[in-house]
Amino acid sequence: MASKIISSRSPGGRLLTIEWVDPLPSPTAYLEEIARHDGHDGYVVVAEEITGYDPLPQKKEGEGSLHVSILLRPAMPASRSMMLTAIGALALVRTARRHSSLDVGIRWVGDVYAGKQRIANATTKGSLRSDGHSFRYVLVNLSLRTTDAFAGSLSEVVKSVFSPYRETKAERIADTLINEFFTLYESFATSESNAFLDEYRERSLLRGKRIRFLKNGKRVRATVIGIDDSTRLVVTPRRGESVVLHSASELYDPSRPRKKSEG
Repeated sequence: MASKIISSRSPGGRLLTIEWVDPLPSPTAYLEEIARHDGHDGYVVVAEEITGYDPLPQKKEGEGSLHVSILLRPAMPASRSMMLTAIGALALVRTARRHSSLDVGIRWVGDVYAGKQRIANATTKGSLRSDGHSFRYVLVNLSLRTTDAFAGSLSEVVKSVFSPYRETKAERIADTLINEFFTLYESFATSESNAFLDEYRERSLLRGKRIRFLKNGKRVRATVIGIDDSTRLVVTPRRGESVVLHSASELYDPSRPRKKSEG
């Protein structure tokens, strides 16, 4: 397992420790161990090769991947954690648009698609304090499939707050992703502003679409009418009043076998 560590600053001046480690069974598990041993807010683990669970399966031949896990110790209520997933998804969208010509969008909450292909994913995992309402730490996990569409001249220089020069495509993409995430996160954390939601909504792939969600074990047809200020999905069933979905697990997965209990 090879490792290198870079120290730098975020756009807001936060100290960042960026550790590149390859290969890793799981960047999330690796960073979680660091968090349990008092790793500081702003510790970042980056890996190009993972040997365990892959959050973006079905990788095609010739495709690469980039996995970034970020340790935060946010002074915010646990009820706002879904905001961090949305911020991560938007950072992935911005990164994909900067480094490729792909037309990308977000399928609530953290999946990023280019056409029918899921190319990126954002998730969060938190450890709560004993009060159950605040965090000891949160891990934001960002994965990006770097297809041929991300290819570019290795002589191209991407300037950021981290370093004016990077040697590889993966390093340049990681710089952009970390920079975009902290630009969004620090604005949100310091001002508690939900301004990023306007851009998030613009990139939504579900707005106005027909979906199915699970209610009391049954599948219910509905139309997505928007995303509220807490990043929850607002849908209107064919019969009844609008419903707010709190988790992507409430959405029906069309890859599962259909049953006669659909509403």
